[in-house]
Amino acid sequence: MRSFRHHRLLGTVVDIRVSGTHAEAVDAAVVGEIEALQRELSVFDPTSTLERWKRGALVDPGPVVNAVLGDALDWQRRSGGAFNPATRTLTRIWQAAADVGEPPTGTALADAAARIADPPYRMV
Repeated sequence: MRSFRHHRLLGTVVDIRVSGTHAEAVDAAVVGEIEALQRELSVFDPTSTLERWKRGALVDPGPVVNAVLGDALDWQRRSGGAFNPATRTLTRIWQAAADVGEPPTGTALADAAARIADPPYRMV
């Protein structure tokens, strides 16, 4: 069994364990796939396909992003809103509140929840 540790993949540390004679090649293939998905879907990289689409720089983000957006909408519907891809809005409110040492107001949370209740995009 070989272990490989990679930093800065999807914003975290990724450990890959592979058994067999071609462990390095398998590791390289896995990392290559993760890096490809990162180029498409990262919310931290302003050059990712997803971020360029969110800014309006792309009309059609392509099959990878479209598939993930479609799945996100499906899971939001299936879960009755428990899964919501727009929760970053709420995270930012809580981070700002933590910065000043006070919890966010109920009004701020209710307003944010209302803004993210319906997805900001539609799949055709």
